[in-house]
Amino acid sequence: MELFSRILFYTILKVFIRHQKNLTRGSEKLNSSIVQEIQELVNPIKKLANISEKIQNSKTENQFIDSYTIGTNPFGKKIDFSTIKYITQNANKLQKNMYDLIITDPPYGFNTKEDNKIFAIFYKNIIPVLIESLAAKGVLTLCLPAKSFTGKIIPLYINPGFITNSILLYCKTKNYKVINYSESLPFPSILKFPYYWESQKAIRREVLIFQIIKSL
Repeated sequence: MELFSRILFYTILKVFIRHQKNLTRGSEKLNSSIVQEIQELVNPIKKLANISEKIQNSKTENQFIDSYTIGTNPFGKKIDFSTIKYITQNANKLQKNMYDLIITDPPYGFNTKEDNKIFAIFYKNIIPVLIESLAAKGVLTLCLPAKSFTGKIIPLYINPGFITNSILLYCKTKNYKVINYSESLPFPSILKFPYYWESQKAIRREVLIFQIIKSL
């Protein structure tokens, strides 16, 4: 489906979901409902385009606008992915101060019979390893469970908030500066982090992004 067709389908779907009662009663006309939903879609797109333009014109890593910092690109520049060298590596075998970017979707302990204590110890030990493996201004990206649709309880040791605090606490003890891209934009915002990796039948995952600056 082309982009225009997808946008049109999305808009019409919103109209019938959000305005169905008013349309049935006759208190709203279909055309006016469609115009309202299109306008609500256009406004954030304009804001997104404006922010994107400001970021592209900025020569700094993170541009200070009004009372907040825009940090949507941790690398501060346009990335040419064709030139990136990457490896798939066991976290316990990572070299220190080596990697510009680490992306990990660690085990959650949902589909295993092992004791939760084992995973709790794993997370306690792996966070320092990941941070120390980053280069001076490296970026750590983690995918963690935010909500379970199967009724299973998400353990504290993989809770995104708990992991975030653990990372901040460790970096504080090492005197590392942290840019948390999960909180670098104002709320509410169409660009608000974190990103989500959605699965309606199993689990909703939260993607956290941190830049660790070691050379203070």
